[in-house]
Formats: sequence, C-alpha cells, structure tokens
Amino acid sequence: MNLIGTNIIETPRLILRRLKKSDAPLIFGRWAGDAESTRYMSYYTHKSIEDTYAFLRTVDYGDPKTFQWAVTEKANGELIGSCGGYFSDDPKVVNVGYILDRSRWGRGYATEALRAMNHYLLMDVGADVIASRHHPDNPASGRVMQKAGMRRDDTERGTIRGDGQLFDIPTYSLVYDDLFYAPVNPPEVDGELTLVNGALTLGLVSCTREPEGIDYDFNVLYRLTRIGHFRLTVGANRSVYYLGHLGYTIAEEYRGHSYAARACQIVLPLAKKLGMRTLIITCNPENAASARTAEKLGGINIRTVDVPRDHFLYRQGDRRKTIYQLDLDRF
Repeated sequence: MNLIGTNIIETPRLILRRLKKSDAPLIFGRWAGDAESTRYMSYYTHKSIEDTYAFLRTVDYGDPKTFQWAVTEKANGELIGSCGGYFSDDPKVVNVGYILDRSRWGRGYATEALRAMNHYLLMDVGADVIASRHHPDNPASGRVMQKAGMRRDDTERGTIRGDGQLFDIPTYSLVYDDLFYAPVNPPEVDGELTLVNGALTLGLVSCTREPEGIDYDFNVLYRLTRIGHFRLTVGANRSVYYLGHLGYTIAEEYRGHSYAARACQIVLPLAKKLGMRTLIITCNPENAASARTAEKLGGINIRTVDVPRDHFLYRQGDRRKTIYQLDLDRF
C-alpha cells in the first residue's frame, strides 16, 4: 500500500485537486446546500454555509489516508463537484462517492472523474478493491458506476441513511484484476507466428520474458516491405502500466495511413487468446497521432500522469503519459 493522500488527477476534461476553504461558497451554493442535489446522498443537506465550512475542517490533507478531491473543469478551472474515498474496515478496500453541480449532470463528468479516481486508488495507492453503493431510487448513479467499469455485486439489506430512513442499497465494486489483469504464466510462443490482415502482415521476431511481462515482438510489413515494429506485452504490473501493453513504430514515410491502428487490430485477438482482458495503451500527451490510434481502437482516455522517477521511461526522458484503457470483451 502506497499511502500518498490526495494529489492532482488530470483527465481529458477535468482536473481533480484538493478542496480549499475558499471553495465553501460554491460548494454550498451548487450542491451541498441544494436539496435536490443531495437528495440521495448519505449526509444531510447543508443548512448554511457554516455547515460547509465545518465539513471542510474535517478534511485533513496531512493524513496520507485522506482522498478527497474538488472536481473542476480543465478549460476554465470552474468548480463543479467533489469526489473521494475512505478506507472501510478492511484496510485494502476503499469506498468511493461523488456529487456534481446539477447544471453538469448528463455530460459524462461523473463517469470521467470516477474512472480516473479508481485508477489512482488501484494503481497509485495500491488498494485491492474499490466499493460503492447508491440509493435504490437513483439508478443513474448505478449506471455511472457501471460505465466506470464497476460491477454490480449485491444488495446491502437494511442500510440506514443519515436521516434514519431504512433502505436496501445496491452495491458495486472494482478489483485490481477487473482493471488490470494478465495471466501469471502467459504462454511463450515458439516457432513462426504470422498475423495477416489484407496487405499488412505482422511476423513474430522474438518472444522474451521481461520485467514487465512477456514481450511478443513483431516486424510490421506492408506488401512484404518492412515498415515498422510492433510490441505486445502480456503482463500486469506497475511498470507496464506506464509503458503500455502495446508499442509500435511506423517508418516516417509510411505514416498517415493508419498502419499502426491496423497492426493493433490484428494483435487484439491474440492478446485476448493469451488471456488478457484489458489493455493499457499509453502515449506522450503531445503525440496526437498515437492518441488518435488509441481512440480509433476504442480506447478510453482515463488520465494523464507523471512518469515515476524510478521507472526506466523516466531515465529515457519521458515525463508524462496519457493512459488509455481498452477492454477486450468486444473483440
């Protein structure tokens, strides 16, 4: 467990940052003091801004087990909600929740914030399980959890809300293997392996066991002319999270024809056959071409992160990576 507290999380449209005392008027005016916004929350609607100030005093950012974010729009810095998590009785389980200004409902912001927060808690903090629940009359919140990759578990019977009402509460969870799974001993491929899609061919050059997992390295050929290199890594650890499961280089004179995306599409069924459920694709934030490739494949832009100083990518000069998640269920 890496107890690092609340740090900035950057998503395509949002910045999640620490709450500030100066946020109180907006928190109270936009959701905490709004009976409709807090209708399904486990706490009382704030009756005055003093209730909001009192809440902010309970947020101790000096405690590395505190995970509490303000949700702001990246484009303008405007405060539109909050999200956070706390440890349950099980020290490896984090319970999460979120609330947004009603004017921002229906835009996918809650899903975007929850996905990124879950990645932070599982990958950066090292939690084993993310758990959440919602009021039975608020199925929209359940859909947010499902879109963020959480699975419906059960119904928590007889849960008492802050105002004394008794409910049966739907519960959801996300475990590390749901997000980031690879077989412990993926098969090594011996002999020739050729993957073909029309005029594009991937020919296996080597299969080696590396610290990140097993690397399957391919030559990329177009009409039998070598135009690039492709890597599939089967593994699930902190190192490959920043490296990505897929890596590719296309010779400059052949770029602009979607060969990288087509090569990825050829490899995805093999990745699934080898036991992968989800792939992480990473690129430098300024690399628009690689970002388009990830998006063409159906990858979801989760967040942009700093490369850890102890990662070999940092030593090679990479400082930031945008993380895409690609679920293989549809392939």
